[in-house]
Amino acid sequence: MSNDFERKLNKQKTLNDSTNGTAWIFGMNKFGKTINWFRTIHMELAETIDSYPWKHWKNISADPDYKNVKIELVDIEHFILSQVIQTTMLSKLALIEIDIKKAATEKVDCSDGESDKVLNMDKYLNDINAHEYSSLLKRLIEEREFNETKTQIDDEAYNKLFNSLLKEMSKILSAKNDEKIIDEITALEKIQFYAVQASVRGLSFDRDEIVYSRESLSQIIGRFNNFVSHLGFSLTPLYFGKNVLNDFRQKNGYKENTYKKIWNGVEDNDYMFNIVESLGALADEETIYSELDKVYKSL
Repeated sequence: MSNDFERKLNKQKTLNDSTNGTAWIFGMNKFGKTINWFRTIHMELAETIDSYPWKHWKNISADPDYKNVKIELVDIEHFILSQVIQTTMLSKLALIEIDIKKAATEKVDCSDGESDKVLNMDKYLNDINAHEYSSLLKRLIEEREFNETKTQIDDEAYNKLFNSLLKEMSKILSAKNDEKIIDEITALEKIQFYAVQASVRGLSFDRDEIVYSRESLSQIIGRFNNFVSHLGFSLTPLYFGKNVLNDFRQKNGYKENTYKKIWNGVEDNDYMFNIVESLGALADEETIYSELDKVYKSL
């Protein structure tokens, strides 16, 4: 199970780096657009709930659209993985920064003649420069103090930090919540509750806010895993299929608004779903991409 998580995390990081620029962990994509993963989670949850006949005034005897539920859950998993990467890496950087601040603090003479402990910024920056994650820590400070928009950061330090935290991320993603699911819509709304709360608070590099983010994320993941287990779905094949589709979209003009999302009257998500289902165990990423490309070129 852990290998699946690590593979997903690597795939998600690669997709996000390509789509948003490598500095996306600081909450901004390469076009200067703010990223809020908790908001994407709760908005996708709303779409998932819409796959159920919850409206008391319309289609009250209809069956849930479980095919679309699967597709929406896979989208949510993409965003949860992104939030896990972002929160875990920022947590680590925040802890490193606290340690460096302590090391860089020294007694100086104040104007009133008393000595006090204050931060010596020159020494602080020198300590950061000497640290293996210096580029990431500098960026953390820049975002907090100046909110500069840059799209790339030092790949070596960035990738090293990510790889060093993979096991921790996988452990977070295996979280379970013991609450028994009685009603599926209510279960989804409980996940949405934590996502909305965290979204409203927004991204902050404050240590207490990062702790809050981790706690909210833990609640979301536990309930999400329980919900998927309750339905008896395996999202892993569909996750990798949707990851391929997302990459395919980006390479065919998705951000430029030239991409065709409706194929022969059917959404591309449905084509991806059917390709993964038909290939079964043979659904490797290269084959999925090739099948998508074949259909798209025929439009």
